[in-house]
Amino acid sequence: MKIVGKLAIAFCLFFPSEIFSQSFTEFKHLNHKADSAYEARNYPVCLGYYESIFLLPENKKPELTYIFLYDVACAYSLNNNASKALEYLDKSFSTGHIKRGENPVSILQIVNDNDLDLIRKENSFQKFLERYYSKADLNLYVKLFSFSDRELSYERLLDYIEILSQTDLKEIVIADKIIYWKKTDNIFLENNKHLQIPDFPGLVGKRLGFRNCTFELNFVWNANYLQTGSSFFLFKSDLLRFDGCTFQKNFILESVFFKIPPKFVNTSFKKNFWLSSGIQSEITDFEGFAMENCTLNFVNINFDNKTPMNFTIKNNRQGDSSNITINSGNITRARFHNNNFFKKNVLMKLGQVGILRITGNSFNNLMFQNTSVSAEFDCISNKINGKFLLDRVYFNDEPTNDFDWKSIGDLKLGFLGDSEASDGNGLNPESGEINGNLKWNPNFMTGENKNDISDDQSFREIMGLYSIFLNSFKNKNDIESYNACFTQIKELQSKRLKYLYESNPSFEKYFRWKLSQLLKFYVRYGTDPARAIVISIYIIIVFGVFFFFFPSDWDTTSKSKLLQNFKDFIQKNDKGYVKPFFVLLLGFIISLINAVTLSLNAFITLGFGNIPTHGIARYFCVLEGFLGWFLLSIFTVAMINQVL
Repeated sequence: MKIVGKLAIAFCLFFPSEIFSQSFTEFKHLNHKADSAYEARNYPVCLGYYESIFLLPENKKPELTYIFLYDVACAYSLNNNASKALEYLDKSFSTGHIKRGENPVSILQIVNDNDLDLIRKENSFQKFLERYYSKADLNLYVKLFSFSDRELSYERLLDYIEILSQTDLKEIVIADKIIYWKKTDNIFLENNKHLQIPDFPGLVGKRLGFRNCTFELNFVWNANYLQTGSSFFLFKSDLLRFDGCTFQKNFILESVFFKIPPKFVNTSFKKNFWLSSGIQSEITDFEGFAMENCTLNFVNINFDNKTPMNFTIKNNRQGDSSNITINSGNITRARFHNNNFFKKNVLMKLGQVGILRITGNSFNNLMFQNTSVSAEFDCISNKINGKFLLDRVYFNDEPTNDFDWKSIGDLKLGFLGDSEASDGNGLNPESGEINGNLKWNPNFMTGENKNDISDDQSFREIMGLYSIFLNSFKNKNDIESYNACFTQIKELQSKRLKYLYESNPSFEKYFRWKLSQLLKFYVRYGTDPARAIVISIYIIIVFGVFFFFFPSDWDTTSKSKLLQNFKDFIQKNDKGYVKPFFVLLLGFIISLINAVTLSLNAFITLGFGNIPTHGIARYFCVLEGFLGWFLLSIFTVAMINQVL
């Protein structure tokens, strides 16, 4: 295993004059190429670069450190060259003793470094260990080497952790293991009871982690079965971390409390994830709970933390469509970012939160309950296929909040009602199976259903909910979102007016309803005066075309001239065709302009005296005048509303 990042430090510590006097450009280039090939597992190419480094003149390379030589030994071991691996491993250790008087790596590194698997069973390797390590280290090596198999039973895992806890390691990492309960004929047997929780005194002050492990069992730590005299069990290790692991069965932590919140990174949970925990610690300087780049099915997270903590769930993806429930409190900062839960209902009960950010996620239904945000609430750039539901959720209307109305509009916003969520009553504390409903649909009020509109209290609650967001947009000067939210409120009020008319008809209620519909059509409930101008132009043009076919005092001769010009145009005489055509076109345009001008005058002027048209057109002129008076009044109010 390459000891990343230490080579440059070693150079600076032990060879400062060379570092600052020469750049060793060619050496750096070759070493970088070797590192890249090593990471790509192209060991022959990697060794080729190392050999090129050895061939460089002495003045073209720094004195090679024991760390560099250790990396070369690992590369040879991975390339199935045991003799060369042992040769450079010995050089590494001898250099380390000369320069620092100690071994480059501890006996634990030698045991756990999978890159050296090829040479561990070599007799020369045993002699190498005896040459550089103490008797106590060799005894520890013998103990740890018995755990070097890739497959490890859970009982043996506990023994392994206990031995490691007795060392001076600050961080215990179990890596690249397949952990099972029992095994028969190469078949992993599934446990139907809880597992023993590591409770070794040596874990105090240390961190326990699992990296790239596969768990072929129900991982159930249930502290309720421990006779501790307390309602919870405080895990002795400072931190529990899972990185790159796969849980083939259920993952359950019940009543297990931590000093530092656990972390789950790049981990796949094939079945249920259940975490009922809390924080009992005076430590406040930690990152908080984190779940990143994980694959999740059913999830239930319940934190009873006395110490304020941060909460991060980001870059996760769904395994199925079962639900996610998060119940916590006393959170300083909660962040949910770039999670792909487009089939999942996600319910958050976050209690007291300082800053809550929901950004770049996809959800089916997103629900909040019993949550109070004191400083900042951001919900932006999310894709919500279903509803955005709130129940007993409180936040201020300060400009610090930021909501993306496009993701929560279109009647997605509403109140969360009672739902058939799995609350843990169906949890089997032994196997970790959850017998409750893992995929439930919420009950809600958004104004879509007739009952939401007809019930007075429900309608008032919906209006109150919308007004919270409306005030937030207003204080932030987000005019676009404000108008969209206001339009949605008026839509719901229009539905309410329709219901009131249909339930108890009257002319007054009818006109209230129809006026609401007119406002929607003409100015989008006062939010779009430009639309009123466009519609008014259409009305003027339509009436102008109509007036074109009727005589008026403003156009006494144009119609007869137009007809005469048309006759001249169709007759074959000395006048030809071109000149009569343009005369006809000019007359047509003049007549149309007069008609449109008449229409414009009728639309914008009320009570102008004599009506300059005749016949049925006179009545249409009066009608247009009334429409103009009425619609322009609405336009004026809408314009003032937008300006103010």
